[in-house]
Amino acid sequence: MKYFNFVLLCFLISCDALAAPDVEPSESLHLIVQAVDDNNWEKAMNLLLEHQEDSADINLLWGVWYDGIDNPLRDPVKSMKSLETAYKLGSREAQLLLVAKYLHTKDPNITNYKKGVELAADLVFLYKEIIGQGGDVDGELHRILGKFYLFGIGVDKHIEYGMQLLERAAALGDAEAKEIILKNH
Repeated sequence: MKYFNFVLLCFLISCDALAAPDVEPSESLHLIVQAVDDNNWEKAMNLLLEHQEDSADINLLWGVWYDGIDNPLRDPVKSMKSLETAYKLGSREAQLLLVAKYLHTKDPNITNYKKGVELAADLVFLYKEIIGQGGDVDGELHRILGKFYLFGIGVDKHIEYGMQLLERAAALGDAEAKEIILKNH
């Protein structure tokens, strides 16, 4: 469930800067997310099967479904394929999950540092563009970008700039950024 909570946050709650404008998740997607969150894997699978359209959202949710730690049908390879399809269909949430999985998964069949860094570099460019266009009100965006700079993911490592972005995220109310700052001071 470690990835699910992040997707839920990005996909349904915030991450407006990453989502397509004027697109609201459907009631069906909310039901799927709720079923996964409740560890009701069979219900989630049946709801997903009812929505077989080749959309970024459905592929993103299949990726999360197949990656569920408690899912008896867990399949990391199918999860990656679904997330890659969602990314190719335009899902920035899937792209961010792929970065995390490529860089931090211990499974040698999934870990791919080069791909993870390439996807992160693309996100850095996008995030900087969004912030430059008035996206300066999204603490989560600043936190993610700050972590990329802090750890040198997709960009040259620049600790000072990374911390500045994290401080801005904290000032915008991002709790995780506040935690990172406290741990590093």
